[in-house]
Amino acid sequence: MNQQPVRFIQKKSQLSSQEKDDLLELIHICCLHEGLRLSCPFEPDTFYYLFYQKQDGFLHLISAAAILPYDDTLAECTAFTHPDFRRQGCFFALLDEILADFQETDLLFPLSNETADGAAVLEHLGAELQSSEYAMELMLDNTAFTAPLPDFFLKPCSQSSEGTTLQMFQSNGLLLGSCCLTPVGKDSYCLHHVEISEAYRGLGFGSVMMDLLRSYLVRQNVRRLTLQVSGDNAPALALYKKTGFRITETLSYYLY
Repeated sequence: MNQQPVRFIQKKSQLSSQEKDDLLELIHICCLHEGLRLSCPFEPDTFYYLFYQKQDGFLHLISAAAILPYDDTLAECTAFTHPDFRRQGCFFALLDEILADFQETDLLFPLSNETADGAAVLEHLGAELQSSEYAMELMLDNTAFTAPLPDFFLKPCSQSSEGTTLQMFQSNGLLLGSCCLTPVGKDSYCLHHVEISEAYRGLGFGSVMMDLLRSYLVRQNVRRLTLQVSGDNAPALALYKKTGFRITETLSYYLY
């Protein structure tokens, strides 16, 4: 005889190995269902709300939310619900718990590629669109290697928790700009903090840096470079598209 399912929510400031595996499996299932790349913060300051269903001796994670506070007034909220358990109030049960714990905090919801289910929920909540970002990707082909430009070079200058900072110089030693690389896989890096010195902007040095960076990464057997750029940053979008990046995902941020 089948038992009636029992549902309950657990709050965690740190996940066990099994809980993390369960959450990653839930995200994987949601990714397959949506055809998207979804992710969850696992930073030390993240709070987790895990919605379980127990039936016939089996425990299933059917929904989850991760809260990453930015400060006392704003936190990012990322939520996932198993496709088989949607439209059953799971997310709203989690949200009630979150709002009780973060009463004075605005919640920022990232939504990937305007998913139908996510958009419907946020519309129901009355959340407002704040901004959009694009995830972009450049696949590096070793066979397409080109020699570095002779009048310019990249030089690693520092390393921190954010990654390795590279500076771009002209051959006469003039510093023109910098960028930062963070490893995100065995042969993948994330590019961020790209900056051309103010006096040299609009002169094509952004494209020079991208060419130098491509050569630098190919020499290190890196196959994939990713980045995120604001939808409002038209010059950066144009530069990345011009130098071979393609948009892989649109992230919209809604404030509630």
